[in-house]
Amino acid sequence: DADLLLKPLDEVTVRTELKAARTITLTGQIVRPGVYPVAEGERLSSVLERAGGYTDRAFLKGAVFTRASLRKIEQEQLDNFLKAQEQRILSTASTVTIGAEKEEVAAQQQAIQARREMLRLLASKVVVGRMVVHLETPDRLKGTGDDVVLIEGDTLEVPEPPQSVLVIGSVRNSTSVQYKPGADAEYYINRVGGFAKEADKKETHIVRADGSAISSFTNIRTVEPGDSIIVPPKAEEKYRMLPTIRDVVQTIGSALLGIAALSVLGL
Repeated sequence: DADLLLKPLDEVTVRTELKAARTITLTGQIVRPGVYPVAEGERLSSVLERAGGYTDRAFLKGAVFTRASLRKIEQEQLDNFLKAQEQRILSTASTVTIGAEKEEVAAQQQAIQARREMLRLLASKVVVGRMVVHLETPDRLKGTGDDVVLIEGDTLEVPEPPQSVLVIGSVRNSTSVQYKPGADAEYYINRVGGFAKEADKKETHIVRADGSAISSFTNIRTVEPGDSIIVPPKAEEKYRMLPTIRDVVQTIGSALLGIAALSVLGL
């Protein structure tokens, strides 16, 4: 080929088949945590093998796997959900206030405030971009549905075993309680002073460390370390249009409310 003589303002374009390297970030209880390059089509078990697997302090149930490509979509969904619920609350408030007695207005405002606080509290726990992945040792993970193909921006955080159970919502004192093997949900609720007057006991939920949720107080058989017990306020008939804990869990997605992330938030 002729060796062309370049002139001022000429542009040269060099085409290449090379692609930017994909990476995954492994943090927490990994033998060799860090940022790892991944080949096209490489799966999670392969990278975990290269990283030496987990330490003996790893709490696999609480592992949080996030995907960058999901974060923007889920953040938009969360923002839209919160905006819609705020509008729903304000609309219901204005409807009930018309012609209401002073005591009714006060009760209504208390109910609205309780739901606002619950909504914001739960939303603050959302792990945006989370994919539920049930971890095993690399050799046992290989070939399972949880052995996901990795893409750019994936992250995996493996925490230490939690030593407490978080109790929040309509209880006397929302706080964490030291885990006691064999203790039931009632034990933990009593440890924080019991249910508040406005508590809706039937709607009490547990969110597990892996993000799964158990609804209804009667369905809660066991409490595990890292669980979060959520007690919503009771809705009087006239306030049934206000969002409930079930609305939040179903709309946001219980998988996003992983309690493993609470330790990162300092709770």
